[in-house]
Amino acid sequence: MTPPLLRALKKVQGMAGPLLEAVRKKPKWLGPLAALGLIVILWSLYAVPLGRIRKLQAGLLPLKEQVARAQEVIQRARQVNLAALPAADALPQVLEELNALARQHEVQLVKTAPQPTRPAESRGLVILPLELQVEAEYRNLGEFLGALRRAPGLGVPLTRRIALGREERLLPRLTATLTIDLILSEAPGGS
Repeated sequence: MTPPLLRALKKVQGMAGPLLEAVRKKPKWLGPLAALGLIVILWSLYAVPLGRIRKLQAGLLPLKEQVARAQEVIQRARQVNLAALPAADALPQVLEELNALARQHEVQLVKTAPQPTRPAESRGLVILPLELQVEAEYRNLGEFLGALRRAPGLGVPLTRRIALGREERLLPRLTATLTIDLILSEAPGGS
């Protein structure tokens, strides 16, 4: 070995010697230091991945909601003969059926706002979003919503949102804004 390399090696040995000697003597601070080191190692192995897992779980909630909605659509579509669904081009008939259902349950349709259709996940079907503003007594509104789910001429209605309000001038009636999706046949003519 070359003299500079020997000198460097002796210097490193000289620095490591006191450290090794201190460890051999087992000073009072060695136990707590080892415990702290173990805690840091366990924290890095457990807490950091746990935080990532929680973030992933939070990201799964919207996906779970979408899966639940898709399962609801599948379940409802199985109950309805898809060939009997009204076609998207039969919107006037669908709206007339909706009006008749509302009148039957003493629900006043204040505003009906159909939105543009969009394709459904299943081939041959489209989704027609509708926003309805209604006035009704609470019981009648509940009966209307129940009948809406069973009405064959409306396709497969899925209630996305219900916002209830109360106005003193209407008591005991309520105002409500309903956002529903109607699943319709894409084919012209439908049922």
